[in-house]
Amino acid sequence: IVLPENAEKELEEREIDDTYIEDAADVDARKQAIRDAERVKEMKRMHKAVQKDLPRPSEVNETILRPLNVEPPLTDLQK
Repeated sequence: IVLPENAEKELEEREIDDTYIEDAADVDARKQAIRDAERVKEMKRMHKAVQKDLPRPSEVNETILRPLNVEPPLTDLQK
């Protein structure tokens, strides 16, 4: 039987992990670090104004929005 090189490393890692029992504080810290990393990734995908927590407009100026299905000439505000 021929195993890929990665399989042998995975088996060794499993043996090491079986002998070590994580403390609850270590588990909580690891989970918190994972949550923080996911939060940072989500924040990077957001718009810069959202990242900086800038105030958002309370009303949208609909006169500068483009129609969805019509392509009329653009006004100076829309360019």
